[in-house]
Amino acid sequence: MDVKGDCSSLIDAQQTFNYVIPSVVRRLYNIPEGTTLQSSQSSHSVIEFLPVGAPYISDMQMFSQQANETFSNITKIVGPFEEGYNDGESTLDIQYISALAPGGENWYITIEDGWQYEFALELFNMANAPWVNSVSYGWPEQKSCQSGITHADCKGLDSKTYVERANVEFQKIGTRGITVIVCSQDEGAPSEANEDCQLDSTHPVWPIYPSASPWVTTVSATTVIDTGNGGRQPQPPICADYPCASGTLEYPCMINNTLYTWTTGGGFSAFATRPSYQEAAVQQWLSSGAIVPPQQFFNSSNRGYPDIAALGSRILIIQSGAVAVTAGTSASTPIIAAVMALLNDYRFQQGKPSLGFLNPLLYQMAAEAPQTFQIVNVGNNQGTIGVECEYGYGASWGWDPVTGLGTPNYAEMIDYLENNL
Repeated sequence: MDVKGDCSSLIDAQQTFNYVIPSVVRRLYNIPEGTTLQSSQSSHSVIEFLPVGAPYISDMQMFSQQANETFSNITKIVGPFEEGYNDGESTLDIQYISALAPGGENWYITIEDGWQYEFALELFNMANAPWVNSVSYGWPEQKSCQSGITHADCKGLDSKTYVERANVEFQKIGTRGITVIVCSQDEGAPSEANEDCQLDSTHPVWPIYPSASPWVTTVSATTVIDTGNGGRQPQPPICADYPCASGTLEYPCMINNTLYTWTTGGGFSAFATRPSYQEAAVQQWLSSGAIVPPQQFFNSSNRGYPDIAALGSRILIIQSGAVAVTAGTSASTPIIAAVMALLNDYRFQQGKPSLGFLNPLLYQMAAEAPQTFQIVNVGNNQGTIGVECEYGYGASWGWDPVTGLGTPNYAEMIDYLENNL
């Protein structure tokens, strides 16, 4: 398929888009049903930033019942936690990481004041921090000190200096064997800074932070397509009014295949140079012929993101006691965090250390064992929310700044770890 094709070529009248629950994730990513965290060392967290409110525990319980999942309650809370805010972000985060990686320590961490530097500093200074951390937040990198939105405590610093300090803290976190998974955001390469394409002639694409940090693992979003009934098996109660997906074909989330007409993010950092672990992969993409913005609008020598992708469209949750449909890289991020927590658990059971900073391993896997990823080689991220802008990035074989290395094949990743680490 032509990777440079118009995104309208990625959908036709024969395709249907059904809904996602944890069992759909397991099926697509080759995670055996019943896989749980077994080691007492295993832990993961969702990170929230005020004013985002806490989820209802009763919604978590109902989600487990309705989706036929093992209930895994929150076991540790850091920072404010007050049920009743009815917040969809925290509800989504905790329901998916808990369902896909049940057992172990299930942390809920709220950052009361501050942005990524303050979060990274707090996580690094925790005596016993969770091994895998899911962060479904981001903002344009060059606007990181827009404190009215980010709450960053820049203290007279410009955004570049603030980001550089945060990157040092993220690097330090990795040296402790701790993993940080972040989202690539939902307004495509143009981002919220160019949501209406009004800056297409002057500043069309904006990298997101912390997505663009070289020291985190960044996650893009895909949508799953059902091209028929797929021999659908009996479905859990949550799927009664929202048929759950049985297809296997994934495309990047774009305005014409997502329920809320949004596009997954990706691009190149404005500040951080390209790390060695992705040099070969990015160079391959740059020479692939995939669509790129004009060279003056991005720095192709810098850190490219995302690193990996997962389902992020038509995600079912329970919110305020009822089924709700949500979406975004905010869904993809806890899904990938859960997968990595399961890989960590496999390591712990063998008496081995945590995987820690993942990116060198992920790019090594993709190069040495391509079957560890399912490549999404079509689409682009030119759109924002219901609007198609002039510039963005196109998909290709291998890594690209739309869906990274692709979506995970858990069983193949386990096999790779067993034979190589």
